[in-house]
Amino acid sequence: MRTKTLKQTITFKASPRQVYDMIMVSKKHQSLSGEKAKISQRVGGKFTAWGSHLSGINLVLKPGKKIVQAWRATGWWPDHYSIAIFDITKVKGGSKLKFTQIGIPPHRYSGHYRGWIETYWTPMKEIFATGKISERTRSRIHIDRTERINPQKFPKKGVEGSLSTAARSRRCSRHRLPARATTRGHPSHETQPRDVRRDVEGLR
Repeated sequence: MRTKTLKQTITFKASPRQVYDMIMVSKKHQSLSGEKAKISQRVGGKFTAWGSHLSGINLVLKPGKKIVQAWRATGWWPDHYSIAIFDITKVKGGSKLKFTQIGIPPHRYSGHYRGWIETYWTPMKEIFATGKISERTRSRIHIDRTERINPQKFPKKGVEGSLSTAARSRRCSRHRLPARATTRGHPSHETQPRDVRRDVEGLR
């Protein structure tokens, strides 16, 4: 079973604790999409977001500094979880988030690449900078919800893998990160064992 790793780095005009809380506090998380979120505040606790589209388990929680979760989305391989790592540091003028997601099914990589940008990092940047989400961003989130998530219209296994490297590059180039943000997609690697708790010991 082959998987892919996604890396993105984003800066926010907010304190590290504000960034942490936007991800980990249910009501604040829910404000990004308008979809229900229920997030445990303890290690070993479960979370759901976007209704039940996203789910997983908290593996490491260091308020204002780090979040590590076993993370999956609907339509993934049965019982398969990725490892989502949020490293938050204070920088001049705000905070920097280094996000890594290990173990994404290849046929869902481009969707998650775009999804993190359009439905998390962009609305977060806008809320921290202006106090509200722009109509343009709300429109993108609405499209994601009504055209992809609610009807469960995702690429089928094998579709993403059939694209050439050049085609994947062109697809990703249309979805750049916001200003002062970078992303790096890494080559496929073997997926992690099912026991994700054991794999995350070195990340504490």
